[in-house]
Amino acid sequence: MEETNTDSTVCEPVILRTKPVIRGNNRAAFRGNNQRIIPGSNEPAILEKGIKGTVVTVNRMEYCAFIKRKDKIESRDIFAREASILNEIHQKQFFVADTCKFDIIKTQRGVEAVNVKIEEHNINSISKLPKIPKKRKQ
Repeated sequence: MEETNTDSTVCEPVILRTKPVIRGNNRAAFRGNNQRIIPGSNEPAILEKGIKGTVVTVNRMEYCAFIKRKDKIESRDIFAREASILNEIHQKQFFVADTCKFDIIKTQRGVEAVNVKIEEHNINSISKLPKIPKKRKQ
């Protein structure tokens, strides 16, 4: 990438080259810290398909959840958005202990579950949550 130095006394900015530019296939690719960025290829690639897992954490305010893989239990939980649920028409929501099938993509912030198909809703786990008492007016 190139940096612009505006601290000089000259009116024109001075351009400093900090990272080398790689050219290939008639496209310029810029080298980042640990990755290559090719203009026009912003689509994330699917890393794995057809993974089964269980929802362990749900955030209703952010419309997201974390899914625990069944095949690799020691791996980190995978982030999933409610917008990526495919088979639910009316109620695109995650519930704790839902079993689902999904694909994994690599994003800038890590891995993310996409094409989520909820196989079984476990709504019984919701009734076991403790009720929050209302505050009484004095």
